[in-house]
Amino acid sequence: MKERDNQRSKLYKAENMFRKTYKGKPLPSVKDVEKYCASLLKSKWFKRKFPRLQVISVHDGRGHRRAVCYTDGYTLDGQPTVITIAIPLWARNESVVLHEICHGLIQKHKAWHGWEFAKIMTMLIQNRMGKEEAKYLKDCYKEFRVKYKAPRKISA
Repeated sequence: MKERDNQRSKLYKAENMFRKTYKGKPLPSVKDVEKYCASLLKSKWFKRKFPRLQVISVHDGRGHRRAVCYTDGYTLDGQPTVITIAIPLWARNESVVLHEICHGLIQKHKAWHGWEFAKIMTMLIQNRMGKEEAKYLKDCYKEFRVKYKAPRKISA
């Protein structure tokens, strides 16, 4: 059963604030988005962190108001192997593409915008955009009280 997605609106508010300052590289065409995704998949850092993801397929987003991500395959332990993202014109920038890829990296039983999502998003931003941008994203998360760390375990 999928976890409840109880911080979605807070996360979107924080990321909207982040995007007012840092959108990242513009990726004007589907080919640009495909090249960006291919370079991400080939990077040593990404292969080490997400070894099971094999393919990121990109569509132009016609017919979609929002950027969307579909996960097309999972391993037995719930890890994604193939993701498809649809990116309309307005969403073709680095931070939105990373957001959609992040959706694909979430295990199928986890909340779409939970702390795991926010943690992975922060890691992707730091790796692809830089430390300063990742720190600002964390500051935005803090301002809107978005959880991006694992909950503390209560000791007995």
